[in-house]
Amino acid sequence: MGRRVFIDAGANQGQSIEAFLKEFPEAEKYDIHAFEPGIPFLELVNNYGDLPGIKLYRKAVWITDGPRPFFQDYDSVMGGSTLLLEKGLPRSNLTVAHCIHFSEWLKGNMSPQDEIILKMDIEGAEYSVLQDLVVSGTVDLIDKIFCELHGAKCGKSFQQTIDLIRLLGAVGHKLHIWEATTFGYEKHEDRYYTVEYMEKEFEKWFARGIYVD
Repeated sequence: MGRRVFIDAGANQGQSIEAFLKEFPEAEKYDIHAFEPGIPFLELVNNYGDLPGIKLYRKAVWITDGPRPFFQDYDSVMGGSTLLLEKGLPRSNLTVAHCIHFSEWLKGNMSPQDEIILKMDIEGAEYSVLQDLVVSGTVDLIDKIFCELHGAKCGKSFQQTIDLIRLLGAVGHKLHIWEATTFGYEKHEDRYYTVEYMEKEFEKWFARGIYVD
């Protein structure tokens, strides 16, 4: 029997860690690894930096190691900072994030015997990262994935989104829905992305003036 591990990609100030510790069965038995490249990392350290079993990384989860342009969201309370220019944050917000090649990090730090729960809220980068996990085969290390798909908000089309959902489905993964402001692990256990769900999401984005062909 391996370790139990919760990986929080896009941890912000630690809201999802708090929800995990409160609501996930036997959460106290899990090691926690949390990644946050933006300004909220300072608050994340204040909240969780001294707790045993929690390791914090001021890095962005990505498909390569090293520095990459990063658009810092200075206005959003929850934080919407992103590696993607397509998300539409002002170019004046451009800074640099240090990235970690997530699939390589997983291969180097986790084993097939580990039970791994992944939560991902990385403002559009999830499309590239999840594809890389599948192509590399590293997705097989993960037992469950919670994710927010940002779709049109980060310049991704409906078809790109459905293709991603189907790609994960082809390797045996349902992509469980993560909602930053309302999420609870217990009540969302059986909620996952479907074509019908994403049709409604893209309709909402279109109504707000966000449209991608």
